[in-house]
Amino acid sequence: MRVWEYKIYLARHLGLPIGELGQVPAYDFLAMVREVDYQQRLEQYPLLRALGLVVCALVNDKLHRHKPAEFVGDVPKREARRKMSKKDSYDVVLGDGQTYTLAILNANMMEAVEDEYDKSWADLFKDARVKVIKSMILQMLKPNYPDMNLDRVGTLVTTKTLPALVAIITGMSK
Repeated sequence: MRVWEYKIYLARHLGLPIGELGQVPAYDFLAMVREVDYQQRLEQYPLLRALGLVVCALVNDKLHRHKPAEFVGDVPKREARRKMSKKDSYDVVLGDGQTYTLAILNANMMEAVEDEYDKSWADLFKDARVKVIKSMILQMLKPNYPDMNLDRVGTLVTTKTLPALVAIITGMSK
């Protein structure tokens, strides 16, 4: 799913305005999606288990004693919860030796990068290209440096700074 689809999904299930969801940091946004998805699966499980019992009644005989979980799976389990992000920004030294403040990646920034490349956030990470990472960094720099552009980001991102920047983006997106 694309970020805008997740925004609608969360707005529908949480009753929040879509505009507010766009400002949620990426890490927290993705945690909210996982939690709502888990709760939905948990609510649906009793019905699925009942259907599994019906299937068991139809297929069980003296030799075969199936259990509902064989047909519908086990009760959904929540992923290990991680703490919500507390950081508002990251200060990094880029290629020109200056310290820049990167804003926390939020859903609006993620959506802008998705729209630019017409791919979902997950697909952009599969084979992340440097130009995609530059776009992500540009989105994170724009709130504090409105005149920043992609060419300028290209001169600031070097082979020395790139691994640290990728680690920051990956950490925000998990």
